[in-house]
Amino acid sequence: MLFDHHPIQVQRIVDETPKTVIGLSLLSVVTIWIYADFIPTHLLIAWILLQTIFIFFRLLNAKMLAQSIQEEDMDKMRLHTKLLFFVLIYSALVWNAGNIVGVMYAPPMYEFVSLVMMMGIVTAATISLSAIFFIYMSYFILMMIPQFYMLYLFGDRPHLIIMLLAFIYFPFVIMLTKSLYQKSLKTIEHHEDLKNHANDLYGLSITDALTQLHNRRYF
Repeated sequence: MLFDHHPIQVQRIVDETPKTVIGLSLLSVVTIWIYADFIPTHLLIAWILLQTIFIFFRLLNAKMLAQSIQEEDMDKMRLHTKLLFFVLIYSALVWNAGNIVGVMYAPPMYEFVSLVMMMGIVTAATISLSAIFFIYMSYFILMMIPQFYMLYLFGDRPHLIIMLLAFIYFPFVIMLTKSLYQKSLKTIEHHEDLKNHANDLYGLSITDALTQLHNRRYF
């Protein structure tokens, strides 16, 4: 199923959450600085509030995921992984709403600023979300498709060229994320193999080979 993942994969998301929140907070501050002279103050305040809500729920979600891993509760971990998916959808919608408002109020060519910011976010997300590839791809699509559509709507040669270059660049980001995801799966497989071998060796060390009874080491 889409939301059934190994605890090691989920733990990686949990571990990366603080750095992700700090990075997105700093980028939010830069975004406000960029558009402060163009976007009405009440819209900026509304966007800041929406970002604050995201940060709160992302941190809360990481806490609940960590708790479910510690309790080895797979049902709870599946639930909070699903909630992470919806939290990231919300984040993508907030960023796109901010960029659309920026394009509406800011002078021409600021749409390229929005594109660069979104490219930076989805590239950085390869580190924090690659452990769960489905969630990363959903986030990637929701973040980038509106950007491509806005560039297409402008319709002139510079915007179409930038859109084409982005189309060339992003397959490499996706391949990198897929590679990191596959490496994480191999790491999990090796971890499970080592764990099984360790259990086998422990069993051999406390069992008599001839009688299959517990030996002196067991007692």
